[in-house]
Amino acid sequence: MSAVTPLPARISRKIELTIDGCWQWTGAVTSRGYGSAAHEGRTWSTHRLAYELLVGPIPDDLQIDHLCRNRRCCNPEHLEPVTGRENVRRAVAGQTHCAQGHPLAGRNLVIRIRNGSDRRVCRLCALESERQRYRKHHPNARQRSFQAKRAEILADAERALAEAVSS
Repeated sequence: MSAVTPLPARISRKIELTIDGCWQWTGAVTSRGYGSAAHEGRTWSTHRLAYELLVGPIPDDLQIDHLCRNRRCCNPEHLEPVTGRENVRRAVAGQTHCAQGHPLAGRNLVIRIRNGSDRRVCRLCALESERQRYRKHHPNARQRSFQAKRAEILADAERALAEAVSS
């Protein structure tokens, strides 16, 4: 299954239709996971290109949000122009784990407010970062065990995440 007819042929040839309705980009991908293609002398993110060609111009103050959460999708039905703030809010709302795989819940979730916006931080990653920074500046300091505290925080986070999922 491929080829989306309203798009230029060389673009639509690199789109594969999936079961869930996504138009999966199979061409070049950026380091952040978004499709990338050249069109009329310019490099575009494929979701933005498809939206502009099939729906219309994107207002300068808006971003395109993937409602399907699939960065390679360029189906205009799965895309919506939103403010940057809303795009981030939606992305964070579905985030249950940090980049290291720790659950973002219970005692492991720290909300840091800065400049009027909040940021979700993994307590275990922050503690490990602090430990490494301390070791760098105090190489002769006695090494203390972090395992008991880490296990306690992880257990609480797993419990809180399970409760959130079940409710």
